[in-house]
Amino acid sequence: WQFGDTELTVDARLGRRDYRQAVDAGREGTDRRGGLALGHFYRHRQVAVQVGLHWNDFNADDPRWGYDGPEVYLGGQVSAWSGGLLYARAVQQDFHYDAVYDPSTTGLDRARDDRTREFTFGVRHAFRGGRLDGWRLRGELQRTLNGSNLGIFRYDRTRLTLSLARDFE
Repeated sequence: WQFGDTELTVDARLGRRDYRQAVDAGREGTDRRGGLALGHFYRHRQVAVQVGLHWNDFNADDPRWGYDGPEVYLGGQVSAWSGGLLYARAVQQDFHYDAVYDPSTTGLDRARDDRTREFTFGVRHAFRGGRLDGWRLRGELQRTLNGSNLGIFRYDRTRLTLSLARDFE
């Protein structure tokens, strides 16, 4: 829904995860997610800010892989030049897992609790005219920090993505 320069989004998702390898059978399950986002445009829609909250619930066949918890995010974008856009986004997910990970192993004998923080900075350019007319170039730097009460699930990751894409209609 739009109210002038403010936008309210309500969304829901229902999915099913299935895996081919037998070792992953316990990870199969139903994935549900729902939430709200509120966005606002500034400077004649050249600048946008959005904040959102989602609830995630994954019911895995093996409860140690199932989880639920909130996700909050804040993002923004600015039209920086003709056809060019700069954007940033910060996301935090707090997931509580449904069962003990491995009751027979010291250090893994409790349910998993994770906090994931993800920071994304990107640039996108839409080409207009010339040989690249209709193509979009995108570059993105993403930093992920995953904290967990179980050490084997803690990690930091940096990912750089470059893409060139076009839709053919």
